[in-house]
Amino acid sequence: MDKHLIVHVGTHKTGTKSIQLFLDTEYRALRESGIGLVMAGRIRSADGLSTPGNHTIAFALQRDDAEMELRALTREIEERAAPTVVISSEEFHPLHVQPDRLRLLASAAASIGYRTSAILYLRAQTGYLESLYAEYLKSYPEMPFDVLLRDVVRHGEVREASGKVLTFDYTRVVEGLQSAFGAQNVAVRPFDVTRPSSAVIVDFLDTLRALHGPLALQPPVSDARENTRATFAAALLAMQAQAMARNPNATPAAMIVHGIGEDPSDPFLLSPLAPLTHDEAHSIAERFADANARVREMTGVIVPGARAEDVPSQDDPRWRIAERQRRILDAARAAWFDLGH
Repeated sequence: MDKHLIVHVGTHKTGTKSIQLFLDTEYRALRESGIGLVMAGRIRSADGLSTPGNHTIAFALQRDDAEMELRALTREIEERAAPTVVISSEEFHPLHVQPDRLRLLASAAASIGYRTSAILYLRAQTGYLESLYAEYLKSYPEMPFDVLLRDVVRHGEVREASGKVLTFDYTRVVEGLQSAFGAQNVAVRPFDVTRPSSAVIVDFLDTLRALHGPLALQPPVSDARENTRATFAAALLAMQAQAMARNPNATPAAMIVHGIGEDPSDPFLLSPLAPLTHDEAHSIAERFADANARVREMTGVIVPGARAEDVPSQDDPRWRIAERQRRILDAARAAWFDLGH
């Protein structure tokens, strides 16, 4: 019997957590279909609960210190004896720049008779950038959006202080994964933010069927998406919390908003955080047009909404909202994090 380890690698902000939670909820039906999930690599909290993703395996590979994690993984796979095992973490995809470390994972699986495949989701770089910025604001509220945008346009990637690389040139991601697992063992899928949020789960199950065979699973009923992008108001309040933790006398967000002529009760504050301007969105689409075309040649996948012609026209109301968001973000950052500079 063919034995198979399937690694769901993300990328970040492509419904990964929704997929992980669905698989965790449906583990009995998966087991009936011959697919196993493992506890190896899960992060456990003080109350004994664990994440649905196998993140510490990816973290250990990033550190180049994965021997114990891989041993625990292979031991559990052998104990469960499922023909197919699925592990998932968006932290696997940054390892495309170190395919030798992903090969360690494939070699560990091969040592117990399992071949390895990867499933990768790709979304338009514009939305990826804005969603990533929303995540960064939770930990690095002083980070200007302009800095993140500059790195993406100039270098095609964001390189974090830890050394982790988040790549916007998707040819590099695909090539790195193909180098690690073999081109025939990398399934690339499109992530379309305009579709219902359950669509990525349905697509993931279809991809599993293609790799494994029939599944005793029903499509998801709920259309709720986990870890959705924050509203602008939520992002601003998260920045305020960080500012007040450093300085309890920091100016409240409402006063900053009012101080630049905006109404703190305006409904636009409840729109999603989306600070890209029209010209910036267009430049990103053009910047990665060749890379996305190459991905299509390599995999047959069109990255949804990534073309320059997909960028809404300049008279679309979203661009006025983006400009207002940028003004408020700049004013808040100056008030909270640039004092004395």
